[in-house]
Amino acid sequence: GAGVMFVDGKIDGDNLLMMWQMAAACGREHDLLVINPDEPDLSNTYNPLLHGDPEEVASRAMALTPHSENNPGTDFYRQSASGAVRAIVAGLQSANRAYNPMDIALMLQSDRIFAAVDRMMPNSDAATQFRIWRQKFVATDRDGNERGLDMAKMRNELGGLVNKIYTFGSGNFGRVCNSYDPEVVILDAIRQGKIIYCALPTLAKREQAGQFGKMLIGDLRSALGHLQKHKQDRPKKPFLCFFDEAGSYLTEAASAMLEQARSCNISLVLAVQTKGNYDNISPSFRQTATGNTLTKCWFKLNEPDTLKWAEEMIGKERQIDYSVSAGKGVGLSHASVSNAKARGQSDSSSVSYSESTKTEFKVAHYDLMKLGKGECIVQFDGNKVYHVRIPFLSFDKSFQAEVGSTFTPNRRRQRRVPGVYAIRIAEEILDEKAREGGEV
Repeated sequence: GAGVMFVDGKIDGDNLLMMWQMAAACGREHDLLVINPDEPDLSNTYNPLLHGDPEEVASRAMALTPHSENNPGTDFYRQSASGAVRAIVAGLQSANRAYNPMDIALMLQSDRIFAAVDRMMPNSDAATQFRIWRQKFVATDRDGNERGLDMAKMRNELGGLVNKIYTFGSGNFGRVCNSYDPEVVILDAIRQGKIIYCALPTLAKREQAGQFGKMLIGDLRSALGHLQKHKQDRPKKPFLCFFDEAGSYLTEAASAMLEQARSCNISLVLAVQTKGNYDNISPSFRQTATGNTLTKCWFKLNEPDTLKWAEEMIGKERQIDYSVSAGKGVGLSHASVSNAKARGQSDSSSVSYSESTKTEFKVAHYDLMKLGKGECIVQFDGNKVYHVRIPFLSFDKSFQAEVGSTFTPNRRRQRRVPGVYAIRIAEEILDEKAREGGEV
């Protein structure tokens, strides 16, 4: 009855089928939700930028761009992009308008779409802040009259972010993300104990998959922030989040989840293949990950640096060396012919024991290299170490035939939500230009 989020960094089609069969075996196939931006027909809808306050949404969007604190020039453009997203989201939320990645991308490319969205916003503090931000891009004529937005200046400051947001509003990603009423809402799924399977196409679309994963984790981080503040919304049963190939999409910001998730009754599992996967995020993240995880499972390892790391993490122990030695001797003496003395015999034996102490690794690197399939070393609570075999889960053919071999997403009726619908505004502009004979 508990909830699960499984982020699959390998996008193995059999994993989705197995997840579905496991849910069916528990009578919970209707709780399974799928986020699969590579195959929209096998996916529920999910909008990674829709929920949360403007700062949270901006943080998620900025996960698409690299950090640049040490580069003041680059950081200026990054902060400008973050301010743009905050201003737009705050204004749209004040107008009670839903939005999607395509809406934001089109607003930042067309002054006429920008103006049309501006008219949707009522007079409010958020709308005023939005218009103040917009003012920096207003173009004027020689007389100081406003003649629209300077889109060249806007593209110069925000072009990198616009292109990346547009990626998630178009193509297969867009078919999953461009929903004003998405079927997957991370916070709701946690509260309701749903089962979420997210497939990231890290092999074929590595960059886009990594960025999508970062936005997903940002959304999860926002949900945990809500649960921290609202104790009554925390799941009664622990909600498990399993991040496969975690080094591909986690960021430094995920450190806070490792430190605080347990207080929200959220359990986190990070799966990586080498120590370098953590170091790719940052050495400090690796330290946080290893320092805040109670249980560590070590499967078969081969990479030398990772083997050494595992040895040191599992730790050393004082071992006693015993040694036993034994000796036995027999002596014979014969009588002398000259003096006719009798023959004599003597026996001797000895046993000695000794012990010494030495400090050795609890599990040596060559033991980790010899682990078989399904075997692992479990390190629990720091000093408890176990050698275990994990059962292999499979379903017989009769059950698979009963469940079926083709997965179909659980759909629900979409609600009519007031949205920006920037794509319709764009179509109207293009139609108008076509009627006027202008360039389209």
